[in-house]
Amino acid sequence: MKRIKQYYLSITVLIFQLIVSARFILSLGMDYKIPTHWNIKGEIDGWMPLGNGSLLFIGLNLFVFLLLFLLPYYSPKYKVQEERFEKIMPQFAGIITFFFGLIHIYSMYLAKYPFLDDKNNYMLAIIGIMFMAIGNLLPKIPQNFFAGIRTPWTLSSEENWRKSHRIGGRSFVFGGIVVVFASFFPNDKSTSMIAFIIFMICALFPVLYSFIIFKKYGDEK
Repeated sequence: MKRIKQYYLSITVLIFQLIVSARFILSLGMDYKIPTHWNIKGEIDGWMPLGNGSLLFIGLNLFVFLLLFLLPYYSPKYKVQEERFEKIMPQFAGIITFFFGLIHIYSMYLAKYPFLDDKNNYMLAIIGIMFMAIGNLLPKIPQNFFAGIRTPWTLSSEENWRKSHRIGGRSFVFGGIVVVFASFFPNDKSTSMIAFIIFMICALFPVLYSFIIFKKYGDEK
């Protein structure tokens, strides 16, 4: 019971997400189409009926929450650094579920009010802020197999994990800032494409960095 209270933000988000979904379903109907996928140009290229789409979004969010909440029961690394995990995982779960829920709610409003995305790509802003928040937490995540920058090299040593996540945190924050900045420009394909390319470089750089550290220091603990 004590642990579940630490995850109050995630649980609140899931309940709110369920309530808002029910409201939209009752007012619009199960077959009303909502966007469920955006391509690298920032264009919506996937739609689903409101009922199925809501089930997908809520199910995904619930799965992520359970994956992080149940970490003590399946992670061999958890007991080694239990105090650090107990401090950081509720925050990490809260951020992920909050932004996944926000994307779901935004998609429902976007289906009902499509003009919301005419001038600015607010989805870029949501994703950018999410990665800035994750970037701030990355350096605090203990070594594990399920959350963080999990490469063969970061998992090979604590030192590699620590250095890669410190760099990864800065890289994620910078990439998030670029994406948020791009959302203020007129919503066009070139802006979204440039923002996506820069963001992918920032997201993949920590992976390359972990390999460089591994080649330099090997698998020293």
